[in-house]
Order: sequence, then structure tokens, then C-alpha cells
Amino acid sequence: MGILRKAVMLEQNVNTLVGVQVDTALIGSAGITVKKGQNASVYIVAGTQTSSLSPVILSLDNAASGDRITVKKYSTAVIGTGAAQVQVLSGSAAGAIVGAFQIGTAAPNEVAAIFDGVAQVWR
Repeated sequence: MGILRKAVMLEQNVNTLVGVQVDTALIGSAGITVKKGQNASVYIVAGTQTSSLSPVILSLDNAASGDRITVKKYSTAVIGTGAAQVQVLSGSAAGAIVGAFQIGTAAPNEVAAIFDGVAQVWR
């Protein structure tokens, strides 16, 4: 029997380089959806936040057990006020919170998520 090969397709866009995507779009209350295979595995949010609570939604589409997505914020440009927060959510705007970004030096600058293929959620 020969070598088994797997075809992998990754959508390429002007904001992606070497598996890292930088998004400078405005982040409102509707948020941003990140999809495995369509977006890079490292997603940097560098846009301006226009809502005090903005979500980054990790889509369940194309996700397989063990897949990883890292969402990072670029400086504090993404955060509007001291009460502002960007939540990283699993599946939809009503999904479980995987992590969050806030103002402040002790606040996390990235959220690393792994897809749990059994429970079908990002953790």
C-alpha cells in the first residue's frame, strides 16, 4: 500500500502571510467570525472596537478535533474604553466564552483555543 496523502486547502487573502492573518476591520456588536481553513490559525485583531462588548466568534465549520486557533490583539487599538471587552466565543454569539481581552497591563493579549471534537466546541 502506498503513502496516504491528505489535501489541505487554505483560503489566501491580502491580510495573510505565513499562517498569520491581521484584520483591521471595525469590530462592532456583530463581531468577527473566524473559520478554520478560511482564516489563518493565528488571527490578529487590529481594528478599532466600536461596541463596548465585541465578540470574535470561532466558527464550528471545518473544525476538526485538535485544531488550534490563536486570537491576538494588536496593542490597545482594539479596545475603546476601560469598560470595553472583546470576547472570544465558541460557535456563535451565544456560544461559550473561550477567553477575552480587556484594557490594562495585566490583561491577556491572546486567547489560544483548541477544538474539542467530542463536545464539538472550542476550548
